[in-house]
Parts: sequence; C-alpha cells; structure tokens
Amino acid sequence: MKKSKNPLSKTFSSLLLCKAAILNSKNGIAEANTFSGTVEVDPLYSSAVTLDGDTVLNGTTVVFDGNATIDGAHNLSANISNGTTFNGIIGGSTPLSSIIIGSDDISINANVTTSGEQTYQPFSSSPGDIVFNGIFTTSDSSISLLGSGTSGASLGLGGDTTIDVGTAEFSIQKGSGSLADGIIYSEGKSDVYNLSITAGNITVPGGIGVAGSLGVASPQLGDFTINGAGQTGLNTSQVVTSGDFISNPQLRIYQDTTLTSGAGTINLTQGVNNGSKA
Repeated sequence: MKKSKNPLSKTFSSLLLCKAAILNSKNGIAEANTFSGTVEVDPLYSSAVTLDGDTVLNGTTVVFDGNATIDGAHNLSANISNGTTFNGIIGGSTPLSSIIIGSDDISINANVTTSGEQTYQPFSSSPGDIVFNGIFTTSDSSISLLGSGTSGASLGLGGDTTIDVGTAEFSIQKGSGSLADGIIYSEGKSDVYNLSITAGNITVPGGIGVAGSLGVASPQLGDFTINGAGQTGLNTSQVVTSGDFISNPQLRIYQDTTLTSGAGTINLTQGVNNGSKA
C-alpha cells in the first residue's frame, strides 16, 4: 500500500524540545508523562501523558492503552505510518487545543475533548480506516475526516458514539473514485450501534448506515439522533437505521435524501425547511 509522504492537510511546526524521552526499552512503556515538541513514539504506552507544549508524534505503530490518558491545553498531531489506537481518554481533565491524527488505520475507543478542531486522516488509498467508539466533543469547532489522494474517508462505529461540535460542522470527505467512502456505518459483524450528532452542519455525502462495497453484514445504525440549535444542515444521500431516526432541530437537506428506519420511527420534530431537497 503506497503511503503519502505528507498526507496531513495541517501540520504544526516541529519543536526541538522533547520532554518525553525516558522510555522503558524492555517493554516499550513510557515512564515519563510529559510530551512536548517532536516525539518518536514507542509501540505501547500505559501511563498518563500531559502535553507541556504543542506536540508531534512520529512513528510506525502506536497503542495508547486505557491507562494512557492524554491531557493538556496544547495542539497534538500524529504522523504514524501504520496504525494508531487510542484507548485512553483524551482531554478528559484538560481539553486539548486541537488534535490532528494521520495514520493508515485510526481507532479511537475513548472520549476525545478539544477546545478547537479535530482532524482525522487515513494515509491508505482505501476507505474504512477510521473507527470511533466514544464521545467526541469540541467547543464550536469542526470535526473533519479527510481522505488521501483520490480516496475519501469512511467512519466505522465500534460502539455507541456521540459527536458534539456545537454549531460547527461534522464532515467526512468523499473521494473522486468509485470506492465506498464518505459514509458512516456500524462496524460490528452483527451488532448495530447508536449515533448522536450535535452540529450546525453534517456532511456525509455517501450515506449514513450504509457500507457500499465494504461487505459489512449490518452496516445500518441502531438509533440516529441529530441535535442542534434552530436548524441543522444534512448533506447525505441516505440514512438507514434499524431503530429510530430523530432530528430535534429543523433539517435543511442539500441533496436528494432517502430516510429508512427498520423497526423504528422517523421523527423530524421541526420538519424540513422549504428551500430543501427531500
């Protein structure tokens, strides 16, 4: 699989200072708990991390286990060539300023809180490489899932997930090719997961609760709830749930959109505005 040399659309200036250099070479666990500047990561971290400045993580593969929480009011970016897994809470005590994660496979099984933007970008040329399982929150700043080259991104839900960007936008980029991207789907083989999004605008061009050619057995969502103030834009081709689809704000639809709920109900509590497509 060909890797992009510089696939991140946003980067931070690398700082020369590194305060996280004390590592246990026997098991790869970080003993120091302060990161700042450019950090060459080990494969496994099991201790809490505090950001003491803007931080850039470089490496091949890294796992932050459930004890490896990350806090600090600074920017965090990662440039990991193979896979990145976060199982520890990020920004739980002190929200990060922003986070940019670039890696072949991105799996986040924890809550992520930032005051600014969150950006996730898989390096691979195929979609389906981002997994969310937790609560993702910003302070009225966007969460963006970006593609690489002509490929877009796709989001697999590894569990019930909440996304809250306030009045900002949550978006998934769709590529220019024929791959299944620009989508959200339940990743479990037989389980379906619930999704709640609070946003001023939601852009998922390929569809929500669908997996296209990815071959997922049950891609549909369980319940899907949209929250927002006044009106929320929804730019997607279709929404498929096995449970309820509820939109609490008025919806503005930007393309022809099909809504399908299996055993659930469809409740557009404030309706669809007159200037929309539906």
